[in-house]
Amino acid sequence: MPSIIFDLGVLIGILYLGWLGSAHGIYASAVTALELFVSLSLAVLLYEPISGFLAPILQDNLGVFLPDTVSMQAWTIFLVFALLMWGTMLTLWLVVHPKIVAAKEIKTIEAIDMAGGAVAAGFAGALFIGAAMVTWSMCPLLSFLRIPAQHMFLDVGKTALRTAGGFSGERHEGRSLVLYGEPPSRESVGAARLASETWYDTDANNVLDDHDPFFDADANGAFTKDFYYEDVDGNRLRRVGLIEKYTVGRWDAQVLVANRDRPAKGPPKTAAKPAAPPTPPPPPADQQPLPPTQAAKKPKPPAAGEQADEQEEEVVVLVDEDGNIISEEEMAEGDVEIVEEVVEEVVEEVTEEGGGAEKK
Repeated sequence: MPSIIFDLGVLIGILYLGWLGSAHGIYASAVTALELFVSLSLAVLLYEPISGFLAPILQDNLGVFLPDTVSMQAWTIFLVFALLMWGTMLTLWLVVHPKIVAAKEIKTIEAIDMAGGAVAAGFAGALFIGAAMVTWSMCPLLSFLRIPAQHMFLDVGKTALRTAGGFSGERHEGRSLVLYGEPPSRESVGAARLASETWYDTDANNVLDDHDPFFDADANGAFTKDFYYEDVDGNRLRRVGLIEKYTVGRWDAQVLVANRDRPAKGPPKTAAKPAAPPTPPPPPADQQPLPPTQAAKKPKPPAAGEQADEQEEEVVVLVDEDGNIISEEEMAEGDVEIVEEVVEEVVEEVTEEGGGAEKK
């Protein structure tokens, strides 16, 4: 159901009760507001210990006659709170209220009495409607019609709980443990315990779905799975406050907070280096490339005398018996044996002279 419908209902109810208060005056309206406050405070402070005592007894004696889908703890919490709240209010309204109002001796100006009565009745109306919303959220039969408390603009249910639970004795650093539970902490605090934000698994699938309600404790607009908190009582279990239970619409043990141990701190993980690609096998010997050769250095030009000697040693001259030079054409046409003999003779003559003869 859209939250705007609940807001309109709350607004109309407060305006109507304020109009009634202006008719009865400031005194009667203030007495009514005080009676509501006493009844609500008594219910908030006592419902938990009383229901915690009665639930196991009723489960042992009546649990065998009830289906597994019925939570004896949830019904016990609802009945105890309803009897404490509305039973006390009804008793005060029927027994105490008439006597106190009849003993009125204060006289005020009519306009002030009407205006004050409207204000006092408006506050009483907020407590009355808020107590009704809290009781509604406890009733197992109305769990399908959950109050969208986290999206309401006029959420007087939280106002009623804050007003009544403000006098609870269990506090930690000025914070009411009854109302708000154990306070959040930080991951950097070594003593901080680890849980999750409070949520209710409506379809029992162990997964937080979009329709499952949760209490946004850190106000980040999303469900926080790793929620660090200060374990005030040292029992290693996070205590859930009344406002969280009211917001998720569940008051028994089915309210989930996922208590667990903190992860062990180890050395920081380093990114693994990528594995080197496998080395391909060498190609066959006949296909292996030749090693690179160094660039040939240009030889220095020799001196004039050295160049002449090299040219003389490299020139081969063939002569015949008369000392005439034989050309390649004559050598090809002539007798090869004679030419070879002439060459041998020239070589022997040059050798006998000690290599000092000049070749022609």
